[in-house]
Amino acid sequence: MRLLALLLALPLLAALAYAGWRVSALWAPAPALASASAGPAGAPCRLLLAGDSLITRWPRTAPPPGWQVQRLGRAGATATSLAAPISAAIARSRPDLLVLHAGGNDAAGIAFLWGPPRRAAIARSAAAIAAMASAGRRAGARVILLTPLPPADQPWWRALLIGQRQARAMAELAAATPLPPGAIRLDPAPLLPGPGWRADHLHLNAAGYARIEAALAPYLGCATAAS
Repeated sequence: MRLLALLLALPLLAALAYAGWRVSALWAPAPALASASAGPAGAPCRLLLAGDSLITRWPRTAPPPGWQVQRLGRAGATATSLAAPISAAIARSRPDLLVLHAGGNDAAGIAFLWGPPRRAAIARSAAAIAAMASAGRRAGARVILLTPLPPADQPWWRALLIGQRQARAMAELAAATPLPPGAIRLDPAPLLPGPGWRADHLHLNAAGYARIEAALAPYLGCATAAS
């Protein structure tokens, strides 16, 4: 009986170890990447990268010409914990372009819920993501929502215990998240086929980030930022 109870508890213990106990309690906005050269109007366009560890790990490379890039986020944070501080920061900074990534850590917990609790958790997280996107649109920004990247390049046992469940929860959360008018949803997963794009089972390496940056390049235009 003890062995059976341990086997039944393994998925939950693994999820807890992944989903929250490593999260820092401090809200620590990352500093600006760099100041870009001035745009045509004399001031750089403002790009705000906001969200979880996909944002905090974004390489600190030189920004695109004419742009000033800032990052704001917290590794391991859920969308529900990010919504209020990120929405307030958007209202203050009024970026021209907002790139948002959140929900993957929510999915790690949602993955082990069923029935009404699962549906309620998805609804809360979806509303939090939508609130951040809406804050960007209200501030006049073009908004690009990156859907959470499902786990990849993971051991078979992790895929069985956590990864497959988390990927299903991510898909359900993305499907339940409404976007405000004018916002764009960009799924990075098709940009990263096969191995070679990850630093680990969840996070990207430099080549993976370069792929996403290439996909974002068409949206780097201040003149159409609020269109």
